[in-house]
Order: sequence, then C-alpha cells, then structure tokens
Amino acid sequence: MKKFIKYLLKRKFLLLIILVSSFLLGFTTTNLINTYTSSYRISFKIEDDSSLSFNEMLTKEYLIKIVDKCNGKNTYYNEINIDKIVKEKGISILKNDTEYTLYTKVSYYPDFFLKSSSSVSTRAKTFLKTMLNTYAEENNKRILFLNSNIIEKETTLSNSWIYIISSISSISLTSIYIIISYTIFKKNKDLEEIPYDNDSIFFTPFHKKYWKDVFKTFKDVRKITGLAMMLSLMLLCKLISLPSGFGNLGISATYIVFAIASMIYGPFAGFVLGILSDTIGYLLFQTAYTWFIGYTIQAALSGLVYGLLLYKTKISYSRCFIARLIVNIILNVIWGSICWGIVSGYTFEQTYSYALIFSLPKNLIYLVPQSLVLYLLLKALCPPLSKIGLIDKSQYSYYIMQENELQKK
Repeated sequence: MKKFIKYLLKRKFLLLIILVSSFLLGFTTTNLINTYTSSYRISFKIEDDSSLSFNEMLTKEYLIKIVDKCNGKNTYYNEINIDKIVKEKGISILKNDTEYTLYTKVSYYPDFFLKSSSSVSTRAKTFLKTMLNTYAEENNKRILFLNSNIIEKETTLSNSWIYIISSISSISLTSIYIIISYTIFKKNKDLEEIPYDNDSIFFTPFHKKYWKDVFKTFKDVRKITGLAMMLSLMLLCKLISLPSGFGNLGISATYIVFAIASMIYGPFAGFVLGILSDTIGYLLFQTAYTWFIGYTIQAALSGLVYGLLLYKTKISYSRCFIARLIVNIILNVIWGSICWGIVSGYTFEQTYSYALIFSLPKNLIYLVPQSLVLYLLLKALCPPLSKIGLIDKSQYSYYIMQENELQKK
C-alpha cells in the first residue's frame, strides 16, 4: 500500500485536476439541466379583461411581428426560436381570478448583450414585455406587471442541490480514478515507466532535437498532404456549430481536429493551420462580421498551445485539461472578448461585462467536458496513428519491461 501511495503522490497534480474537474463536471451538468428545463414567469393584470383572448397573440405571425418590432436597427431577437415556441406551445398564459401568469422555457431565449448600454438583459424580458404591451394596446387595454423585475426565473435545481450533486460527482469520479490507478499499478508493478527525453517523447519542448523535428514538418510532402487533409476537416467542422446557451457563442468539434493535427505535426504546424483555417474559413463561410486579424492570431496561438502540450509527449488528461484551460480562459475569454469588443465597437465597460457574463461562464462550463472528450478521442486514436507512423508508440504506451522480465521472455 505504501508503494501505491507513493505512486499516487507522483501523480498528485493529475489527482488534483481530476478532483476539481469532476466537481466542475457535476456543476456543468446541473447547470445545463437548469438551462433546458427551467422556465420564465411573468405575473400581470389587465384592466377590464372581459373581452380579451390571447389566442391571436400566440400565433407564429404575431410572434414574428413582435420580433421585428424588438429588433429595430439590429437583429438580436432573430435567434429567438419562434418555430419551436409555436410547435411546442412554448408560451402558456393561465388565469387565476384577476391575475394572469405567463410561463415559457428559458431555452427559447438565449441571453444577449445590449450594445447601446453597459447593462445586460435577456431577449425573454424585452420580447415578452413588448408582446404583452403591444397586444394590450391593440385592444385598448393596459398591462400592470405585478413584479418589479417583470420576469422571474424558476430553476429546476436549487443552488444547494447544484453543489451537492457537484460534490458527489467529485468524490465518485476521483474514487473511480484511484481504483483504476490501483488496477494499473498492480498490473505494471514489475514494469518501469518509459523515460522522457529519449528522442521520441519529451517532458518539455525545451530541447534542440524537439524543435528540429518541429520544423521538419514542411519539408516532408506526406506531412504537408496530411496537414491539408486536417485543414479540410477543420473547415467542414466550422459548418456545424451548436448553440451554447450563452448569446451568440457556439460550440463545435473544430478544436478536436485542431488538437489532433497539432499533436501529430507539432506547434509550428498548428500555428500555420490556425492562420489558414481562420482566413480560408472566413472566405468560404462569410459571417455577418468583418474579418479581423485578432481572431486569426487567436486561432494561430491555439494551434501553438495544442502543439506545445501534445506533440512528442505522453498523452494524459492533465495535458489535455491544461491545453483547454489556456485556450478557453486566456485565448477565448480574455483575447476573444477584446477582439469582440473592438469589432462591435464596445467601450471597456461593455467588453468587460461581455467577458464576465457570457464568455467566462460559457468557457468554464464547457472546460471539463471538452477536456474529457479530447483526452478520450486522443487515447483512442493513438494506437492506429502509431501503426501508420504518425506518432511514436511511447506517447500512449507508458511502460516497458525491466531487463529481468525481458530475460524471462
């Protein structure tokens, strides 16, 4: 047991990361449950409502009219999922004596940042308030909202349950890691770990041999062809982006292909791949925003980070987590928010609010799942990649037999 404790202590940093990561995983899961199951509620009264029916207000045509009215000179409200609201009857209004209560799901109305001020609001509040006021005015009525904030959010899980579930997740997954580690320790107790810095794998990139291999990439036609294929895959991944629940920020599988390419071909190749994917991606799939050099630098630095942490080294969860931590927090939250602020013409206060309320929560919530998915996929791809000579076997095979074991064979 003492030997096993020493074995764990040698991996204390990884143990700490798993402890924290599993807590964040539980926190992420519970918050996602709240996002997709929670609802908004608006309580109100209407003066002389005897002849008023809300059926006309809850049609697709009327809701689109309200979206257009809310948009004004911008298109912030176009992301409200009107089709889903109509299909699922996502707005219901119940009456109790003289008081009405409107219910609707939170997931229909992603949050957004108000460019005209330094405040943050929701599409739901403005949209639903406009909808009710407009309908009342058209029928010569007046709405009286019964809550000072107008809209109230009802969550499925309370804060206490969120932390209880997160703690259970942390304890459970850490225990599973310790059990798996013990199994691996028993299986390999007579073996020794493959040492770092053996010309095939390196603990840090601060080696002359490491950088010689890095810059050989663009001298090999086969590697250039492989990079071109990776670039094509990255561009295809850009076509598919799922909503994250945080304004206009989305999530895609591009980072997985990016990390795999950087692991195989190195940090310099990752840097170049970032520049090409951002530039060519904009030319092929132009968005509503202009091309900005800041985003190109962000993509290039992301490839550099993946390469420095994954190229010619042992693939571990801690390295995947650190890579995503740097990309998510430094490049996405800090650098990305600055770029978004410049492109959108935000003031410093607006940029800071955007980063704090939208970019930071999104990148923190998805940090653990993205790290875990990346690690599992890299581990699964390592054996076939080593068989075709793209990576060294020692990047995923951590042990070798001792000399006495070899003699027995």
